[in-house]
Amino acid sequence: MLDWKSIKRYWTKRALAQPDGVVGLARYEEGVAICHGILNSDGQWTITDADFEEVVEEEDQIAFVQKWVREHSLQSADCHFVLSTKEYELLLLEAPPVEDSELLDAALWRVKDLIKNPIEEMAVDVMRLPTDAYRGRQNMIYAVAAKKTDIKANVKFIKRCDLIPAAIDIPEMCWRNLLSYIDDAEVASVATLSLRRSSGIMVIYSHHAMYLTRQIEMGIKNFETNEPGSYDMDNGVLIDRLSLDIQRSLDYYESQVGKGIVKRIYFLPTTNEHINIIDDLKSYVQTTIEPFNIYESISVNFDKSLTSREQAYCLPVIGSSMRMEEIHAAN
Repeated sequence: MLDWKSIKRYWTKRALAQPDGVVGLARYEEGVAICHGILNSDGQWTITDADFEEVVEEEDQIAFVQKWVREHSLQSADCHFVLSTKEYELLLLEAPPVEDSELLDAALWRVKDLIKNPIEEMAVDVMRLPTDAYRGRQNMIYAVAAKKTDIKANVKFIKRCDLIPAAIDIPEMCWRNLLSYIDDAEVASVATLSLRRSSGIMVIYSHHAMYLTRQIEMGIKNFETNEPGSYDMDNGVLIDRLSLDIQRSLDYYESQVGKGIVKRIYFLPTTNEHINIIDDLKSYVQTTIEPFNIYESISVNFDKSLTSREQAYCLPVIGSSMRMEEIHAAN
């Protein structure tokens, strides 16, 4: 999603001869995820490899990535880095009545009143929602804001890993890239449901565009007990609360965004493989809900066997590596 000119001066010069494809990279509190993707001449993506390594110290993460890059002969490859959810804010705003060339500068005046940090300390990018959003009554944009210090630190991390910073992404757009390879996403509205540790997010897409994001005030920790395997049935009210959050998002999308009924909700893998709530949600939500599995949900050549937990960490970097559109950089 993001490709800020304001940080390009920190990037190394592009190597004359680079490896094919893109390296996707992300850092988590629990470890680091990495993948390598190549777009074939027939338009088919091949993910040559993907890994998640549970290393938490920065130097250990760098050492792991450097070794992975060397073993795959990917030194100086383009890198798409995925921000963690704590490193950015995603804001829905009414679009200022200006041309695209002036959109960012005009939006900054609105963004600065909605964030805690001074706008001078933030890197910001914006994207318009499609014109049919909100029934065409109002033009809306999404703004992404991240601290420049975080961006610089991530760029430094990438360079120390012997890679070339090429783009900064956010998970919502990485999932969009993955869903663009699902037939439903071409003709209908589809959604992703992601439960993180303490919270969740539901994102609705149509025709390869993101229309709506909604925060969910519960995460996988709410469903964990001392007994591995399932959540506490005495707290089954949580399923009811979660289904209500889902239904509110679906209703808002249909009535306010005006895009009609969501055909399918893809439940993204979680970092706790013992939490299985899809069947329970199906009893509460009329919209079809099914698990997202990279080996079954999309057509991508990928031989590496990833567990559901590993997919939870690796799917954003895989989606980022499959990023095809040219991004117009923002100052």
